[in-house]
Amino acid sequence: MLFAASAHAGGEPECRIEAQTRDSKTVVCMIPYADVTQPFEFVVKFSGSHDDTELSLQPALDDQALACDAGSKLVSEFEDGDITLKCRFAVSGKGGGNAQFRARVKWHHADYEAHQLLRH
Repeated sequence: MLFAASAHAGGEPECRIEAQTRDSKTVVCMIPYADVTQPFEFVVKFSGSHDDTELSLQPALDDQALACDAGSKLVSEFEDGDITLKCRFAVSGKGGGNAQFRARVKWHHADYEAHQLLRH
């Protein structure tokens, strides 16, 4: 299942799958700049995680590694059950143009369920 924010009036982000393999996915979201700081959270959900599972989320903003805010979770190793990775971040800039958020997601011995970009 994929849930991606879609573009529509009001400047909502548009996300698409840029690349994918059996155990990785790259998601790109275009975020319209606004005159105020905009907080976001990118969430990736997995199921079937167990004692040899490894999950990672590598975020970037405008082709630069992104340091996510407090409360984010970018890695999971050896956890059981349903796992959620997330990156909280903010985009600021003058109105007009777009910021490009890119998330490289990798997994080993788990089922990728969905991703979502949420405006916080």
